[in-house]
Amino acid sequence: MKAVPMWAFLVLACSGGERSATNDTVASDTLTSQAAVIQPLPESIPAQTHIQELKGLDTVSTAMGAYDDSVLATAPGDQVIVTASGDTIQYIGGTTFDVDGTMNWGAEHYRKNSIQYLQITFQTGYKPGGRAIKTTKARVRLPTMTSNQELILEGLCRVDQIRDPLILAIATVPEGETYGPASSAWHYNPSTERLTQISPSNVTCAHVVGED
Repeated sequence: MKAVPMWAFLVLACSGGERSATNDTVASDTLTSQAAVIQPLPESIPAQTHIQELKGLDTVSTAMGAYDDSVLATAPGDQVIVTASGDTIQYIGGTTFDVDGTMNWGAEHYRKNSIQYLQITFQTGYKPGGRAIKTTKARVRLPTMTSNQELILEGLCRVDQIRDPLILAIATVPEGETYGPASSAWHYNPSTERLTQISPSNVTCAHVVGED
């Protein structure tokens, strides 16, 4: 029997190892490729909402908005304030707005003359008398509401059954029901500090129990 040089065994061993590594790499690439196309379960993804920028958005830089803020900052509760120019401004209500888990954000509802507004505020501190110092981040003019509609500020709205605390809406909650359909809805984006109007077709909201 003819002797086989030792280097031949080494070449064969290395060649086999290369083939094994190549096969493993191909298998790994195949698994990676397959994993890349796996999608999450549909139930875990909210349906895409139709988001459009709300026309008539009052930004915090407008003179009208800044003046409203200065009046509301000193208004005693929900008392109607008559300004020097003859306008009437009234704080209707507000609550803590869950943006980042702190108590610094607020969602507020007020009326100027016959027009109602929704605004998002951020508390920066307190005045010596204890009154909060707030900065308005976004403001929208609200559509006219009927007597059976209410503005939901408490983060109790959901899109396709999935709760989103950054949605505020005008909704009608039928008597005896927990949730009711929204007729208008807005989503606050803390990164851009803007309120955008979204389609209310898949938005439902609940109101605070005992509020009626």
